Amino acid sequence: MVELIPENESMNNWTIIGTMVSIMGSTSVSEEKFMELTYNQTLKNAPKAKLTMIEKGIKSGSPWILFRIESPSFNNSKIPESQLYYIIQGKQALYSNFVAVKQPSLGVLFVEKWVKVFKNSALLDK
Repeated sequence: MVELIPENESMNNWTIIGTMVSIMGSTSVSEEKFMELTYNQTLKNAPKAKLTMIEKGIKSGSPWILFRIESPSFNNSKIPESQLYYIIQGKQALYSNFVAVKQPSLGVLFVEKWVKVFKNSALLDK
């Protein structure tokens, strides 16, 4: 797992965070199933979370899905957090990438910007 935050911020105090996780050997779980699992896991701590599937497709033979999970609050915190996910299946692993902000929902411009970033990325899974 790799997490990226802006300079001069910390893991306890960030405004935006990017997370990349590779789940090695995970080629039997579909992107849609991973989306469902991620949402169900979120619901345990954020029962008011909302899932929105944005788009899915295949890029260079690798299936992918874009979705967002917006959580207005959590069981142990009133601080909201929303994430935009890009999940792509590689040859060796399933890759989960997301960007999160401490907001109850994601704005249209934020979603458009990050969808473009994710869709224009290249998977180097050799």
